[in-house]
Amino acid sequence: MEAEAARLAEQRLDVLQSRVEADLACGRHAALVPELRQSVREHPLREGLWGQLMLALYRSGRQAEALDAYREVHRLLVGELSIEPSAPLCDLQLRMLRGDPRLDLPEPDPEPEAEAEAETGTGARAGTGNRPERGALPRPDSQPSEGARDQSPLR
Repeated sequence: MEAEAARLAEQRLDVLQSRVEADLACGRHAALVPELRQSVREHPLREGLWGQLMLALYRSGRQAEALDAYREVHRLLVGELSIEPSAPLCDLQLRMLRGDPRLDLPEPDPEPEAEAEAETGTGARAGTGNRPERGALPRPDSQPSEGARDQSPLR
């Protein structure tokens, strides 16, 4: 019975991280911050959650807080387990320090009607585009496209 409970708890965390990944891909980063802060408090050794928190903060224009989250998980892992954070987490921190534009979300693809209006100049948004402010929206990593999970900047 305990083994089944542990398996289900692990599965629940996997589903949570997958859902958060989808929310990040949809640009809901600011709304995720409180939930992710709570999740890292409940599961402090789950590096994937820390990475998602860092990315949500970074994409919300809160780079200093994102880097502080990295310092916090680094202290935790070194202090409690005498290990360094994983390579993906270290890479994410370095990319944030460098202001890697691949951490930003891409501009959404225009809808076919919007494209036609932009070409003819008849749409209300013609020529304005959908340009995010720097650091506000992320671009996926330049990995081959095999689904949103494979394109995550956390991998």
